[in-house]
Amino acid sequence: MTEPEDRHRPTLAARGEFDAGESGLGLGLGMAWERLVARERPFDYAPGDLPPADLDLSALADRVLIPPEGAPEAQNFTDFAARARNLARKMAAEDPATTELEFLHAQLVMVLRRTAVPETARSLYFRIWDEHGSRLAREMPTRWRVSAAQCFADHGRTEAERSLGAQIALMFGLVKLYETERRFSGLAAWEPFPNRRPHRGPLMMGLSAYDLRTGDLPRNLLARIWRQSHDAGPMGQLAEALISDFETSNRGLLIRLRKMGKRVAPRSD
Repeated sequence: MTEPEDRHRPTLAARGEFDAGESGLGLGLGMAWERLVARERPFDYAPGDLPPADLDLSALADRVLIPPEGAPEAQNFTDFAARARNLARKMAAEDPATTELEFLHAQLVMVLRRTAVPETARSLYFRIWDEHGSRLAREMPTRWRVSAAQCFADHGRTEAERSLGAQIALMFGLVKLYETERRFSGLAAWEPFPNRRPHRGPLMMGLSAYDLRTGDLPRNLLARIWRQSHDAGPMGQLAEALISDFETSNRGLLIRLRKMGKRVAPRSD
């Protein structure tokens, strides 16, 4: 029996696309997984590091965070108290309007990203979102809203919360990556690419290019997420707020694509 002829399939990959065997992660998926496991080592807690589960959250909602005095201190990877104090200093410096409730939420995010999560932390996290989720979904900095989605993905009480949290966390992680790469074009975030013919080379893995004039991929992607948000409790509120901001931001991909689509000539085929 003769070996089958090697037939290149352009719908699967460009010729030579995987010949180098290089990992875009720089270390391969196995090492990436090991690194993630190492970063999930549990914190060391001292008595009083975490507040009680029946804490009065409303009292924290409008109280501005006052950080500890002094410069950032040395911290080891599992020292929760030192990391929490440094986090308070950083959040207050970045945004003086940060509330104590937002700081508590950020501490709980730190805890929920590790293994061996104390049940008090998990209970407090869901209390915050059940009682104050509508406000946090609208007002909390996007970094912490996306982090909250990842916590729902990992610890959600229902399949709907976990599924929607994972989708939102993945989506905005990719948004951060492609928007970061785009900055090297030298264009401002609100500027679409110049009106010139695009490179005609293939996309990765045989994917077809998006049709700027007639494509409906963004509508379909966001509509599916929006539909799931109706049955996902506070994670649904968070998803709706993030999707709404993503849709209407004048510094985002959707507005840029819309501008580009208006100036692209109709296809001749």
